[in-house]
Amino acid sequence: MSKDFKHLTIHKDFILFSEANNAPTLNVRDAQIKAGTKLDLTTLIDEAHDIEDGNILNGVVIDAGGFNYEVAGKYEITFTAIDKDGAMTTKIATVEVLPVVKANSKSKIIDNKILPKTGSGSVVLIGTIIISLGSTLLVLNNSYKKYSNN
Repeated sequence: MSKDFKHLTIHKDFILFSEANNAPTLNVRDAQIKAGTKLDLTTLIDEAHDIEDGNILNGVVIDAGGFNYEVAGKYEITFTAIDKDGAMTTKIATVEVLPVVKANSKSKIIDNKILPKTGSGSVVLIGTIIISLGSTLLVLNNSYKKYSNN
């Protein structure tokens, strides 16, 4: 296994090598929330670890990039893990804030989309009136035929 070295010191009787500082490991994940739902951005960090320093989760710097949990949109959140020797790793997570869809009594929500309500009560009422009128006219027509034949 090859190693990187940050210092090479040559003395008369020996050569001294010191290992290079390895960059930390940083893993973050994306998220999706509804507008108005608070989000602790540190929960998006899955791992922040350094070979020399161990767990550096508490030292991760977060740039929220204008993130606002109350305003719908996509936000890029920048996470930077820095170890004690100054080596760093930066990752970006995307947070999508979904709009809150409000429905009224004449709409239906499917997959976060408002659809118009179909088949209202007025259609049933109109249909009933038409059928009643048709039946009445049929009865009157039959009655007229009956009396006119006499």
